[in-house]
Amino acid sequence: MPTGRVLAGFAPITPANRWVVVQEWLAEAITMWGITALVIVVTATGGDTSQAAWVYQLAAGLLVALAVLTGLTGARAPVIWFKICPVLLTASAALLVAPASRDAGFAAEVVAGSGQAEDEGPWSPHRIRASVGT
Repeated sequence: MPTGRVLAGFAPITPANRWVVVQEWLAEAITMWGITALVIVVTATGGDTSQAAWVYQLAAGLLVALAVLTGLTGARAPVIWFKICPVLLTASAALLVAPASRDAGFAAEVVAGSGQAEDEGPWSPHRIRASVGT
């Protein structure tokens, strides 16, 4: 990780300001890993529920907010990892929202009385659950 090089690039910097930079760096990392842990736990314990879809949408919103923040601040630095971050965060958000919006469409079709979506797709929670016998 380029933390040391980035902090050295601020020289001369007071010890207090150095701690602020370290704090912000770690706060973003903890936020991203916290979102990751939340999504993993929600998926493992009930990923096909409407509450899980809300969690995925909220997590995606947080990722987009971090992407915007990083794009407006850190991505202006010459460090390649900061330039890649907004793209990765936005792509991760899109991956979270795409299945949630697709499942909402499936739920609407079931409520409308069709009983089953026209194409659930191979990764549908309904097909996966049926294939493992639950």
